[in-house]
Amino acid sequence: MYQTRVMTLPTRPSVLKDSIKSSFKTRASDSIYYGRFPYKVKFDSQKLRTIASEDDTPFRRFENDLRWEFRDFACSFRKEHKVFFNGNHRVYLSDQDDLDWTLSMYGDWVDVVQGPLHEEHLNMLYDLDCKLVSKTKGWYGKYDYRMEIWASYTAIRNLWLSTGGNIQHYRKQENRELQHDLVNFVEQIEAQDYDARINFTNLEYYTNLTMFFYEADKTDIMTFRNLMLNDFRINLTRAIYE
Repeated sequence: MYQTRVMTLPTRPSVLKDSIKSSFKTRASDSIYYGRFPYKVKFDSQKLRTIASEDDTPFRRFENDLRWEFRDFACSFRKEHKVFFNGNHRVYLSDQDDLDWTLSMYGDWVDVVQGPLHEEHLNMLYDLDCKLVSKTKGWYGKYDYRMEIWASYTAIRNLWLSTGGNIQHYRKQENRELQHDLVNFVEQIEAQDYDARINFTNLEYYTNLTMFFYEADKTDIMTFRNLMLNDFRINLTRAIYE
């Protein structure tokens, strides 16, 4: 996979507690942030600006003071954390207890809490070959997955070498052979009668496509892709529904 990520989180995290879901606005996390943090707390920037204004404190100074205050507060954390108070105010946490402690202290200033919503979502976060995106509905109102496919450097290089470096011949052969592979893949998918949507770009110049499909068809479609388009790169994205 093109976008394979690295995860260094030593233990499997917990899903967000029901008490957090009932007390705060929550959203599904789209990754284990930085490979180490399953939880993100985003502060309400407008509320912070209001507090600074009421205290007659320049916002930059207030923001800087809050950053150092939180770092002192976080000295009691059990595990690693990461702080960004630079216009987009957010904290990344690796431990559920540290999350609880943060919300108990700063809950009135919190805009949204992101983390694993349930075990299925947590399993998706551990699939490093698939990106996640939070959505209210799937693509085109129904599809769970979007898969972008394009010719890899290896495929293009192999075709170039097979022409002996002849650029003009290579370009024609590249388009012809790579397009042929994509057409065969599309025909195979369409023959299975999946409820999927396939968007081609102009194959006279490009060798890529975008495909949308359901969770139920993922295993079969990925099998066809691995067998028929092994030299092509992909970006696979899964919708997490809010």
